[in-house]
Amino acid sequence: MALSEFAKNIPGRNLLAFPFRIFFLLTAAYAVLIVPLWLGIFFSGLISVDPVPLFIWHSHELIFGFVLAAVAGFMLTAICTWTGSQPLSGKYLGVVVGIWLLGRIAFLFPGVFGVKLVSLLDILFLPFLLLYVSYILFKHRNWRNLPMSCLLLLLLCANIVIHWGINTDNLILSTRGRLFSLEVILILIVLVGGRIIPAFTANWLARKGQERSLIKSSKLLDISCFSCLFLLLIADVFLAATMISAYLALLSSVLLLARLLGWKGWLTFSEPLLWVLHLGYFWVILALFLKGMGLFFPFITPSVWIHALGLGAIGTMIIGVMTRVSLGHTGRQLKLPPYSVFSYYLITLAAICRLAYGLGIHSSAVILTISGLAWSLGFLVFIITYWPILTRERIDQASV
Repeated sequence: MALSEFAKNIPGRNLLAFPFRIFFLLTAAYAVLIVPLWLGIFFSGLISVDPVPLFIWHSHELIFGFVLAAVAGFMLTAICTWTGSQPLSGKYLGVVVGIWLLGRIAFLFPGVFGVKLVSLLDILFLPFLLLYVSYILFKHRNWRNLPMSCLLLLLLCANIVIHWGINTDNLILSTRGRLFSLEVILILIVLVGGRIIPAFTANWLARKGQERSLIKSSKLLDISCFSCLFLLLIADVFLAATMISAYLALLSSVLLLARLLGWKGWLTFSEPLLWVLHLGYFWVILALFLKGMGLFFPFITPSVWIHALGLGAIGTMIIGVMTRVSLGHTGRQLKLPPYSVFSYYLITLAAICRLAYGLGIHSSAVILTISGLAWSLGFLVFIITYWPILTRERIDQASV
């Protein structure tokens, strides 16, 4: 192999060429590690995360570790498409990745670092992401995507509330911050999903010789969905209005279902890269429905809808977006690598098992362990099948 050819395929060089490469691999790697670690802490006290409450630590690392890495990979890549700007890359991207890693290490050992330093190191990543994304959008006058910056700002506020609660031993405050962050992520999924799912589905149908007009969207329905979701956020976080929240969650689930039905996901069963996105969106609807029904059925605890959202909606949408973006932005055909579809099946299994555990259908530690293993294996499949894609040059640049 010629030296120039060898240089083109050095993983570190290519990983830092575009944000999605390194951040998507880190997202998957963290997903593989964090759930078994959580199960070890939960069942046997594998390590101590004192003075951070266990369930706060668990949910925080799902959101601000796992999810935020995926969001960073997606947004730092998407703004290049939205604005035509050059990607953050090389040593500058390496610094950003290092900031994210510092937060993860610090939050894993809060007793060693001390909660004040942990808070500083963990919070540091989001302000950079917010300022960088906002700067690029303002510079290119890309007003259409400013809601992304607004959601990042809300996530930053939620993280500050969580750390405020941790530093003052105020569990109610930390719990409120956790709910705040979860519902911001929910809105982000609805926003991004509402853009990409109907567009990707219509494009795919057109390539199949079918009419793009089969896919229906409604501005009024879109506005109604987001209005309901923001009212739900306000009711939950600022008013703690349980009954109002329940009815808003149920109404949101109905509106989002109407939206999803217009995108005709049943036409995409032959294309995994599409049906996984429709499935992820359906999990959002199910999570909201379960949240609302919890008012009437006490056995549907908040943990049920939170895990339907976390493992079902968030996990499925993240794996769906990562598998598609990784192909498209490396110049490859939109066709899943061999065996990578098993990542979809395994994450779906993880979500179903966790839902069964939460609803008391099967409440043994075995089903919880199966859920955790399926989750980790699902993201491990992504790492194995996408490592060659994410560590090598774009196909259309390989001979340059």
